[in-house]
Amino acid sequence: MKKTWLITAFILMLATLAACSRFPYGRIITDSMGSSIAVVTDQNGEAATDEAGNLYVVVTGEDGSAVTKENGEPETNRQSPPVYYVYRGIIHGARFDLAVPRGWELSSQSQVKLVNKKTKAEVMLLPKTKALPGETLSDAKDAMMQAQAADPKATLDIAQTPLCGTTATEFKLLSPKSGACLVVYVFEKNNVQYWFQVVVKQEYFDQLDYKSVMNAVVFK
Repeated sequence: MKKTWLITAFILMLATLAACSRFPYGRIITDSMGSSIAVVTDQNGEAATDEAGNLYVVVTGEDGSAVTKENGEPETNRQSPPVYYVYRGIIHGARFDLAVPRGWELSSQSQVKLVNKKTKAEVMLLPKTKALPGETLSDAKDAMMQAQAADPKATLDIAQTPLCGTTATEFKLLSPKSGACLVVYVFEKNNVQYWFQVVVKQEYFDQLDYKSVMNAVVFK
């Protein structure tokens, strides 16, 4: 029974891969909810969008093939973009792209959050597209001061540091109570405010090159 199940699963996997490789109207992406979507691509091979940022999604039948019009062109609908989608190991968000780094994996559907497989450290990359000028920086300062107040022995250092080709405000909190280090970076890139953060156990803090993950982000 187990052998039959494995064979069936393998056949289905091959069928899925074959369908992906044959898809002639664009490409198959995996959205932040884990669903596969067939999208139209532009001349550069990127997912095509309208002026509002909506994706052009190819209408597919029950067998996964594209539904076409009389002239042979595919039927399409417009769909709001997901928080992010993944294609060939690259995370595509509305404001940035990032190749999933070796040793890290995605772990959230509602935001771009990466977890280090070895240390379980978490890196979150949050664009604050609706924030007012200075709002993200103020929010970060308030949040970190509240976190410091929760642990009388915690230390909070605030500094300016290079990150992602610009200067970021760095909030570094070491909390003996939790045994962890929380670092938040706030900066602006292409007129968008960003909140990048890492949470890591103190024992791994000096070993983990989390900044290389953040610096690998390609902004749009």
